Amino acid sequence: MSPSNMVAKARILNRIVARLLDTGLTILLYFITIFAFGLFLTSSLIDFASLSCILLYYLRDGFNQGAGFSKGNQGIVTVDQASLRPCTYYQSFVRNLFDGQSFLVAGQFALSTIFLFLAATLLLIDLLLVILSDSGMRVGDLVARTRVINLFNQLPSRDNLSVTEPTR
Repeated sequence: MSPSNMVAKARILNRIVARLLDTGLTILLYFITIFAFGLFLTSSLIDFASLSCILLYYLRDGFNQGAGFSKGNQGIVTVDQASLRPCTYYQSFVRNLFDGQSFLVAGQFALSTIFLFLAATLLLIDLLLVILSDSGMRVGDLVARTRVINLFNQLPSRDNLSVTEPTR
């Protein structure tokens, strides 16, 4: 049995809370940047700040050994599917590129209904995959070859630990 089959998928509630926190932190960072420096920024620098926040959102799972900004406090981590090592920045970018929120962002810039339809469809598919599949992998995980697992999967449970008296 491979190591990746021996770990349990992360709980859906932990994933949702981490996603909401990551999204909220990214939006907060964007607004702080715009409002704090808005008087001094030209429109091209505001565009640069916007793209920087989007890039940071795509790369977030690569930070903090796969725990990103919010996954760590939820006790979950994004890892490579086969080796169970923390995901790379490349894997983070790819997995988040195939995210419904990516299409929402693109839809806002392009003002296109097709992007909004794709976003809604992909978000629904992702949610169903995470809930119904044994591995809990969404479309981005399948493409990037990653998965989200409990951070403490490899730790032995208390039931498996044996305590012995020291010898004299």
